[in-house]
Amino acid sequence: MLAKISMFMPKIGLDTKFLISIGMDGPSVNRLFHTELQSDLATNNDGKTLIDVGTCSLHTANNSFRKVLDTLKIDGPDLNQFAIDLAFPKI
Repeated sequence: MLAKISMFMPKIGLDTKFLISIGMDGPSVNRLFHTELQSDLATNNDGKTLIDVGTCSLHTANNSFRKVLDTLKIDGPDLNQFAIDLAFPKI
């Protein structure tokens, strides 16, 4: 799988040196690919590897977001505005 991805990425203008993370559907899905990619990056990318955010970062982010909402007691119309403010901060 790593060989196919490594051949495909340059064809669409992507460079593995800019990868920061990959997503997976679960703890066992593509574990070998992740391990091989980490090894390849460590060898061919000045020792820089992926950021390990666990096996399914979407669930982690979703659960964290839900905990924030519960803690801040944000609901109803305020929830929509809160999501917009997070996506488009006024700096």
